Amino acid sequence: MTVSGYYASLVFGVVAGVVSLMWMLHIALYIFPSPPVTPFLNDFFTSLDQAFGLFGTSAFALFCFYMIMCVVKGNIKVGFRLLLFAVYPMKLNGTLMSSFLFNTGLIMLSSISVIQFCARAFDGYAAETSVSEIFGDELNHLRGLGELFANNVFLYVFFGFSLLSMFVLAHTEVRDAHKPKRAIESLYK
Repeated sequence: MTVSGYYASLVFGVVAGVVSLMWMLHIALYIFPSPPVTPFLNDFFTSLDQAFGLFGTSAFALFCFYMIMCVVKGNIKVGFRLLLFAVYPMKLNGTLMSSFLFNTGLIMLSSISVIQFCARAFDGYAAETSVSEIFGDELNHLRGLGELFANNVFLYVFFGFSLLSMFVLAHTEVRDAHKPKRAIESLYK
C-alpha cells in the first residue's frame, strides 16, 4: 500500500468513526427516550434538504449504507458460528461457493432488519412514506412480536451488541495490526 492509501484509510476511518458516533448518539437521544430528547439526525437531514434537495437524501443514504456495510463487515469478521466453530467461513482465496452463497443470503436477510431499523430511527425524516407505514405501524400490531417492537427490545439488544462488537473489533484489529502481513512473511522465508 502506498502513502496515499494510508492517508485514504485514515480519512475513511475517521469518517466511519464519526458516523458510528452519530448513530450511537441518535439512538440514545431519539430512539430510547419515550418522548425523544431531540430529533438530531432527522433535523440534520431536513436542514440539508432545505439547502439542496439531494443533500438530505444523500446523507440519509450514507447513514443507511454505512449500516449495511457494518453488517457485511460483521458477517465477514464473525461469520455464521455455532458455539466455537464457523459453519460457513469467509476466507481470502479460500471461500467455497456454498459458503459465499450462504453468507450472501445472510446479508440479504439482515438487510431487511437494517431497513426496518433505519425506518424506525429516521421516522421523522421519512414520515408518510411506504416504508414508514410498513415498518412502523404494521410491525407494532403484529401478534406476539408487536409488544417487543413497542418496548424497543430489539433496539436494546442491537445497541448492546453494537457496543460489544465495538470493543471486540477494536481489540482484534489492534492485535492483528501487530502481526506481519503475507507479503512481508514471504520476503523473510
